[in-house]
Parts: sequence; structure tokens; C-alpha cells
Amino acid sequence: MAVHLDELIGVVDTLVSRKTHKHLRDIDVAVLRGAWAGQKYEEIAEDYNYTCQYLKKDVGPKLWRLLSQVLEEKVSKKNFRSALERIGHQYLRDFPQSSLGCEDWGTQPEQTYQLAYSSLRDWGDATESESFFGREADLQQLQSWVLQENCRLVMLLGMGGIGKTALAVRLAQAVQAEYEFVLWRSLRNAPPLAELMTDAVKFLSRQTEIQLPEDPDQQIGRLLHYLRQSRCLIVLDNLESILASETTVGRYLPSYQDYRRLFQAVGEQPHQSTLLVTSREKTREVGILESVAGPVRTWVMPGLDLASTRSIFRSKGCYGVEAEALEAITEHYGGNPLALKIVAAAIQDLAGGDAAELMPFLRQGFLQFEDIDDVLTRQFNRLSVAEQQVLYWLAINREPLSLPDLMQDLIADAVIRQITEVIQSLTRRSLLEHHRHRLSLQPVVMEYITNRLVQGMSEDILQGQLGRLQTYALVKATSKDYVKQAQHRFILRPVIDMILTHLETNRQVEAKLRSLFQRLRETAQGQAGYGAGNLMNLMRSLHLDLSGLDLSYLTVWQADLVEAELNQVNLQATDLSKSVFTSVLNATVALAFSPDGRYLAMGHGDNRLRIREVDQFREWHICTGHSNWVSSLTFSPDAQTVVSGSLDQTLRFWDVDSGACLRILEGHSGWIWTVAFSPDGQLLASAGSDCTIRLWSVATGECLQVWEVEGGWIWSVAFSPDGRQLVSGGDDSLVRIWDITQGICLHELSGHSSRVSTVAYSPEGQFIASASFDQTIRIWERQSLSCTQTLLGHGHTVLSLAMAPSLDPDLASEETPLLASSSQDFTVRLWNYQTGQCLKTLQGHPSGVWAVAFHPQGEVIASCSNDGMVKLWDVKTGQSLRTLRGFSAGIKAMAIVGPISLDQWWVATGGDDEQVKLWNLEQRRCDQRLTGHSRWVRGLAAHGQKLASCGNDGTVRVWDCEQGKVIKVLRGHTNMVYTVAFSPDGSLLASGSDDQTVRLWDVQTLEPPQVLPHEARVWSVQFSPDQQWLATGCDDASIRLWRLTSLTCEQVLLGHGNLVAGLAFTADGHYLMSASDDRTVRVWNLRTLRCDRILTGHQATVWSVALSPSGDRLASGSFDQSVRIWDWRSGDCLQTLVGVEGEVWAVRFTPDGQSLISAAQDGTLTIWDVMTGKRQHTLCDRRPYEQLNIRDATGLTAAQRSSLRILGAVEG
Repeated sequence: MAVHLDELIGVVDTLVSRKTHKHLRDIDVAVLRGAWAGQKYEEIAEDYNYTCQYLKKDVGPKLWRLLSQVLEEKVSKKNFRSALERIGHQYLRDFPQSSLGCEDWGTQPEQTYQLAYSSLRDWGDATESESFFGREADLQQLQSWVLQENCRLVMLLGMGGIGKTALAVRLAQAVQAEYEFVLWRSLRNAPPLAELMTDAVKFLSRQTEIQLPEDPDQQIGRLLHYLRQSRCLIVLDNLESILASETTVGRYLPSYQDYRRLFQAVGEQPHQSTLLVTSREKTREVGILESVAGPVRTWVMPGLDLASTRSIFRSKGCYGVEAEALEAITEHYGGNPLALKIVAAAIQDLAGGDAAELMPFLRQGFLQFEDIDDVLTRQFNRLSVAEQQVLYWLAINREPLSLPDLMQDLIADAVIRQITEVIQSLTRRSLLEHHRHRLSLQPVVMEYITNRLVQGMSEDILQGQLGRLQTYALVKATSKDYVKQAQHRFILRPVIDMILTHLETNRQVEAKLRSLFQRLRETAQGQAGYGAGNLMNLMRSLHLDLSGLDLSYLTVWQADLVEAELNQVNLQATDLSKSVFTSVLNATVALAFSPDGRYLAMGHGDNRLRIREVDQFREWHICTGHSNWVSSLTFSPDAQTVVSGSLDQTLRFWDVDSGACLRILEGHSGWIWTVAFSPDGQLLASAGSDCTIRLWSVATGECLQVWEVEGGWIWSVAFSPDGRQLVSGGDDSLVRIWDITQGICLHELSGHSSRVSTVAYSPEGQFIASASFDQTIRIWERQSLSCTQTLLGHGHTVLSLAMAPSLDPDLASEETPLLASSSQDFTVRLWNYQTGQCLKTLQGHPSGVWAVAFHPQGEVIASCSNDGMVKLWDVKTGQSLRTLRGFSAGIKAMAIVGPISLDQWWVATGGDDEQVKLWNLEQRRCDQRLTGHSRWVRGLAAHGQKLASCGNDGTVRVWDCEQGKVIKVLRGHTNMVYTVAFSPDGSLLASGSDDQTVRLWDVQTLEPPQVLPHEARVWSVQFSPDQQWLATGCDDASIRLWRLTSLTCEQVLLGHGNLVAGLAFTADGHYLMSASDDRTVRVWNLRTLRCDRILTGHQATVWSVALSPSGDRLASGSFDQSVRIWDWRSGDCLQTLVGVEGEVWAVRFTPDGQSLISAAQDGTLTIWDVMTGKRQHTLCDRRPYEQLNIRDATGLTAAQRSSLRILGAVEG
């Protein structure tokens, strides 16, 4: 019998899928077809548009290794044909066609094969049951419904433990070859419909549609679009999780009514897909839609038959049970597999497998069975305390848990000592499941245990008891993000609801909780337990005031205190080792994992490097020393050292163990944007805005080579894995490959149309990836220098990319070549960089994502954004594991508003907390908070009581300060807006942006603005007093003078060595003062257009300048944490004002000229006496941990303690 090639490919693909749960790739099939035709790799490469080197060195060897593994014989390009023919004949002879997942391979080979190898699968948390009994008839009927009769909606119904999930898995596996997409999602943790719809549409659209409308019907409409476009199988498991209990069967919980519309739409509207749902209850809309021969069906799962019961009993070691006894047991327990497993385990455990002892109880009706809870209750009551504790903790954790992690939760030494015996006992009782060395519970068991926990916790609280409250955590603050959400939804919130049904008001609940705190202080000081943490989490969830609580000498574990107000709370001598606090975070712009995977280093806009322990995500070190942003990071290969590059033009070496600064390298004359270690750790490369790449000796700190690049700033460098070459990317859109030894540029790769932001080598060195501001990622083949893929999908600038690490070479055939990218479009994307397919789009950042990094094990990625957020993601599922949101009150802008009354003014400030605040200096308080910006506020300008603000959200807002309301939101800029200024008469408003434009707005009409194009970012704008000129300070170190009557640039003032951040005209308009990142202030004579004077003395960026009302004095604020007052005519520095904890972003004189106000990154406004230079007052907004006492508290790292102090905590 001749076998067609397509049949053989189908057979091989089926075998590969069963062995690896993956399908052959397009490129694998291309090699098989070419090799079958006798083609050489060169010919195959030409036919399919690949490089020969790639096929010969990568694809081919991996494919033959994969086939050898699957076919269990040595397979090569020379003998694969005979191997395939042999296995094909055997497979097609011995197995029915249905086992291949198709009806007729002979008549539909191409269509079926196409579905098999190019389809997409996302199995979520679906797991194949360790043992599967019976159900052949169920499978056959369901396969007929979904494949032959094309049912749109099928609901599997049955009581808990009947095996719905196991059957759904088997069915989906059996029919998957007939579907282009397969998506499995569990509803166990009750995701809102919007979350599910977004997840599904992203997957079915191949990540091209990632933003859905807010309207549920429109979301469902987008899903249906893809269900019509492709044949999709979607499985939703555990629907009962979103159904209301103790009410009419099949009714949804109040927040989940939209699911009804989903099922109704999927069942009624035509499409070519199948939605399979498992549930314990039939919902009303499905009951209305279903019919015997229609597109909506329900399958009520019957109990197992006698033969299946016998198989279950034998699997538990119960042999020789008489048929009559087995039949009685089967009938009594309704053929429920879980109940039968538990009973069989109990018989084996108690009676040595003899079922005779059970029969009298069954006949007398003592062992009633209405649902699985009856069996679980009897079984639970027979368990030891240790066994019950293990089950409770597995239910709390809500996902498979390793034994060491489980032991971390337990507090009783007696339980920990016997943990091995406890696990074995629970396994024998069929109450535990094992998945890849992790322990878990079946959904029905988890639900039962969770309900018991909620009931018991509620009773303890109402009765004033501490038992379970001390033993178990309602919420684990250290859990992964999605687990913590489920703990809130299924444990904490139900406990609160149950308490409120008895106590009715929050005030009564608060009194009850405070009384429990008192009991803890009386009886549990110094004892390990979760009671205090539970009570704090309950109070926070109820929005109760925590101020003034005395928790001294208690154990406070698993308290989630992020964003909590803990004013005057006493935590003296408290054990805080498992609790989580707010961190101090500014813009996070750089990330790096240590090679050993233990630490994550983060570079911030507050000039600090922070190192976190990855496992518990605790703050480990805060490294200070830089005087500007920490913009780049790299670990040494031995993980002992981390090097930071900064906008202060220096490189610093830090000891990972101690956090100490080991060495400082100087030499760059501009911002450092990138730094990288060579693979052997002997060289360090750095580059930045001075248009040079520098190579340093790590051993000596000597600069060995300097390569100058004419194309502008260098944004990224990376060493090749063999250490022989370096790749760089920069402003000129070119990717350059350099020879390390010769120090020459070997190649320039062109293709990008804008700045190249990041470059990286693939782990084996065969490919180079480059990300660009043109919104694309390009993959370059290193040998041929050709672009093999252009990855499209991001909707904005691509800021960063990272290649997944290479793992075990023996598993290379199973690895997907992964690349992660991050963008100004707020997303992270995961790609297969060889096929160009976007696998996942990760959403959760509220602003542009500046950096992304893979953990060395490849299972986790980290991302960070300029709002300070840091996230860890699960690469396989795309779920958010950890989210770090920091507190930052840094002030970035200031303006004087008013007068509001005689001799009274407001000081307006804006900064990291996204608010505009109006301060009353006389009363020393914040009078108003103007909210609306969704990112940092970067610029402020005032004219009378009218105030303009701008920020990183790309908007300009005009406010009426007297009314405290926004007048208008001005949109037009396409990126962050850094600066605003009113014209002297208040008729015009100028704004400067990252989008390289200045916009002029008519304040009265607020009509579309005039646009002044620039060649670089615009950091500062200022009108001349006569309103004839507009000065703009730019990224390229230039100052441009625009004539307002013609809107033309008449003059360009050059002289600064870096960006111009601040501008100020003298009252007569003859002079212009400029502040720069080059650490100087310049005095420009506008009549001669020359720089008359350079004011030096600051040791870091000078960001702001202001002239006194009399015009004779100039103030400058710097990132060196000082303010200087100058006689600008003579160039003399009259005063140097120090004592601020953070860079100074803004300075302003008061209208009377007697005081000077400085605004700093530490969130303070400092008022200085101009004549004496002495500090008069310091104003600061209330911090979250004001007067929180942490004296002698344990469980905190030194870095955590430092952060708490910055946020207001005290030690005394």
C-alpha cells in the first residue's frame, strides 16, 4: 500500500503532538518536504526563503533529534524516508482513522495537515488526569456533536467529582486537530467577563487586537468575529464558580451576569467554532437554547459503570471485591469517580481492601450520598489535625504548591516534623493530587475546604476566638498577583460578608476586630501566627482606620500593607518577616537579573540602584552615589558585581553581597545609556549621548578603546556570545557590528527607519535582534547579515527587547526561540523570533514600558515603566506574578499663583504623584489638590489665578485655581510634555514636548495650536517680556529663538554641552539665563547673541533657574541637591544652600523677593531666607507611614528599613 507524503506528515505530527504537546512548525515541514524530494539544504533554503546556514546548523539537527525521540530510533536526513514509511504503514494499519483526529486522510490530506501543523494551542492550566476510567461512549457522542453536527455550545453537566474536567481534557485532545485554535480557561478563580474576553480575543487574533471596547456586548461581538473567521475550540471549565449558591439553580453571581449574554450569543449566532463548558448546574439561557438536534446541547454525565468501578478499586489496591459488593457501592455513590476513589482508599486503609465491612452501613442507610460533600465531610472528619492543616493551606494557596513552600506556611513544629507521612496519607485517601513535584487539590475538594475555612474563620471572629485566625492566612501578601486576587475573592471577601450579616455595620466590625487585637496582645505576644496580619487585612479591606494601632511584640505575618496609611502605628519589636510594605520608587528605567537568578537590579530616576531578592521579592540593597538617573545595568558573569551606568556620566561597580560601591569609572562626556559585560567578564562596554562606545578593563578600570560614532547617540550595545564582536544601535537607525580586537566597524545593517533603542544576540549567537522607535523589531542572521524577520505589532516606540536564555541543549528541539519586547504603547510582547509570530501580549503597565529582562531560567520576565512600576510575568501563561508599585512624592515643577488676597500667594507644585497641589505658605499647608493627570506632572506655569500644567500623559491642562476646576484639557502632543509657559499678557500658552515640537495655544479660544517643529526634544520654553520672542531649550544642547509674529526660528544659541533644561529672561529682555545638564548656567546677551558668562560650581545637572523680582540675583537648582544664589552680572556665587534630600527640580523667588523656594525629589518645599541663606521652613505632604514605630522590629532588610524611614517611619 502506497502512503501519501501528506498522510505521513499527519501521522508524524500526531505522534509529535502526543509526545511533546506541540506540533511540527512550518519550517520543519518545509525541510521534510524538501528532503523527501531529494533536495539539498541549499535548495530547500532557496525555495522557502531561509538561509542555508540556518537550516543546516539549526533546523535540520533539531528536527532529526526530535524525530529520533518520537520514533524511538536514530533518524537522519539520509534514513528518515524509510523510517517515516515504516511507521506510517504501521500506524495507518493498526489504528482507526478517528485516532488521527480526522475522518478521511485520503480525501482531505492538505486541509487536515494544514490545521495540524499551523494551529495555535493554549491549554492554560488544563492537566491530564493521572487515571481516566470509562467514558468511551461519552467521548464518542461528544465528538460526534462537535465534529459531525457542528454544535456551537456544549455544556457538560454533573455533580462535583463526576469527572467533567477529565472528560473535557480528553475530548479537547481528541478533536484538537480539527480546530485552528484551541483555548482552555478555568473559571475556578472567577475572572470577570471583560478579562476573559480580552484574553480570548488576543489569542484568537494572534495578538493583533489587544484593546477591547468597555461594552460587554461589543466585547462578545469581537469574540464572535474570530469564531466566524476561524474554527476555534474554547473550553471554559468550572462554570459553577460564578454561579450563586443557595438560590435558584443556574443563576449567576451579581457581578457575572454578562456571562449569560456570552452563552446566549455563542449559541444563537452562526459561526464555525465550538464553546465547551463544564458546570454542576445548567444555566437558564442554555436551558432555553438547547434542543435535541440544535446547535446548543447539554450532556449530563452519568456515573461510571461496574467495570470502571472495578478498575478504580484495583488502582487503589482493592482486589477480589465481589461483584455484588462492587455493584452496590457503584449504585450507592452514583458512579462518582472521586467518591469511589475516596471510598476505595478508605477500604484499603481501614479494612485491608475488604469491602464486606462497608456493606452493612450501606444497607442501613448510615452513609448517605446526595452529593460529593457528604463523602468529603465524612473523610475530613476522620483526618488528623496535621492532615486538615495541610488541606487548608493547599486551598489557601489555590495552585499547585511545592513541599518546601507548603512547609513555609505551617507554623506547628509537630505538623512539619510529620509532613512526609501526612502527604502520603492524604495521597492514599485520594484527597491530594501530584503534578510535577507539586501538590494540589481537585477543584471540588478545594471548594469544599475553602468553604469550611470561610465558615470556621467567620465563627472564630464572631465568637472572639483566635484559633483558626492564628493558624491560617486569609490572604497571603507574598502570593503571586493572580493568586492574591483569588484569595480576596473566595476567602477574605466571603468572611467579611458573613461577619457583616451578623454585625451589620462597619463600626461594630471594627470594635470586634480591635477587641481581637487586644486578645492577641494579652495572649500571643512573641508567638508565631497569622492573627495580626489577618486582622490588618480585614480592616484594610473594610477601609477602616489603622492609625494608632499598638501591635508591639506581636507577629504580623502576611499583612498586605502596600499603600496603607499606618500613621502612628506601633510595630516595636514586631516580627514582620512575611508582610509587604510600600516601597519608595521613582521612574524605573533599567532592569537586570543576576546570572544565578537570585537578584533583580533596578535603575531609577531618583539616582538610586535597588536590588531585590527574586524569591520573596524583598528589597535587598539601596545603592546611592549617582547624581542623576541610573539608566543602564549589567551583572558580571559570576553574579558578584553589578555595574550601573548613569546620566551623571559615570559608571559604578557595586558589590552584590554588601551593596557597597567598589569603583567609579569616568570618561564619558554625556549621558550613559547602555552598559554590558563581555561573556568572560574581562571587558565592559558603555555608550551614550557623547556618541562614543568605550571598552574598559574590568580588572584595572582602564579605558582600553574609544570608538566614535558619527550617527548620534548610542542607545544600546551587546557582546556576542563568543565575545569576539559587539553590536550597537543608535540614533542613525543603523545596527553596527564591531570587531573587539581590531576596534573597527565590520558591518552596518540598515532597515530601520528611526532610532535603534536596543540590540541583542540570540543565546547561540546566530541571530541579532534590534528594536526601534519605528515600532518594529528586526531579526538579522549573523552570517548572511540578512533580515530574516520583521516583527510588527507594537503601536508605539519599541523601547527594549530581551532574548530568552538558552537552556539545556538536549531540549533544544522542544524550545521556542523567544524574544520579549517592551514599548511606549504600555505593553510587553512575547515573540517566536524565528517565525515572527507574536505569542502573547502582556498588559498591566499604566505607562510606557522602558525595559524588559528574562530570568536566567527563562520562565519569568521582568518589566518596568517610568511611573515606577515593576512587574514579574509568567512566560508560559502570561499572568502577572508580582507587581511593585512604589510611593514617590518627588516634586518636578513649581509656579507662583495669585495673588489670592492681599500679599498672599499660592505655590503650585506638581510631580510624581500625578497631582497639582496648591500650598498656602502662610498657613504652611496644602489647600487644594487638583487631579486629572494620569502620569507625572512635569511643568507648571501661572498667570494670575490661571494655572497650566503638563505631564508624561501627553496633555496640557488649564485650571481655574480659585474654583479648583480644570477649564480645558489640551491634546495634540504625541508624547510626554515637559514644559509650559504663559505669555506676559496671558493670551498665549506654549508647551514643549518629547515629540520634538512646541505648540502655541490661544488661551481664550483654545483652538488648534500653531506647531513649531524642532529637531530634538524640547525641555524648556519661555516668552520674552515684550512678547516678541519665544526661547526654547532642547535635547541637542541648543537654544532657539522664535519670532512670534512670523513663527520662524531666527537664531540658534550654541555653547552648552548637553540638554537645556531651564530658561529665564531678564525684565528688560536683554539677557537670557539657561540651565543645562552640562552642570553650568549660561548668561546670554541677546543684543550680541553671545554668551557673556558661564556660572560654574554645581556638581550635577542644573535643572532650573529663576531671577529675583529686582532682577539682580539669579537662583539655580541642581541635581547635586543644592541651590545657589548668584550675582549673575559678576558671576559671583553669593550663597550655596544645602540640606535637601534629593535633586532640586525647581526654584522660585517669592513675589517680595525676600525668600526663595526650592522643590526637590524628596517631596519637600524648602523656604530659604535670601539674605542669610538660612532655611526658614520646610513643607511636606503627609507620608503613608508617618510616625510608624519600627524600633527593634524584625524580619526587615536594611533596605526595607531605609525605605520605611523615607516614608515617615521612626525608630523610637
